[in-house]
Amino acid sequence: MNEHGECIGEDPTSDGLVADMVIRAEYSKYGEPKVSTLVETFNGIITLYIAVRPAIAAYSVQESGMQRAAMMSLDWKTSISTVRPF
Repeated sequence: MNEHGECIGEDPTSDGLVADMVIRAEYSKYGEPKVSTLVETFNGIITLYIAVRPAIAAYSVQESGMQRAAMMSLDWKTSISTVRPF
């Protein structure tokens, strides 16, 4: 945190393994993994993840004090959607 109480993020690509992953994904072809981000606004957390078909929607609910979430991706060529919990 800085002097104003604000969180200061760290560049994830300062880690060599993450930087290599981002570079490989940047030039990947259709059907190969891409790097995406998920911005969680409740806690202010940004998550970097790899997916062949990145999420197009994320659903989050809170039930009995537990937070639950799922991401949905869509293969636009086949119109098949996939929902995965995370």
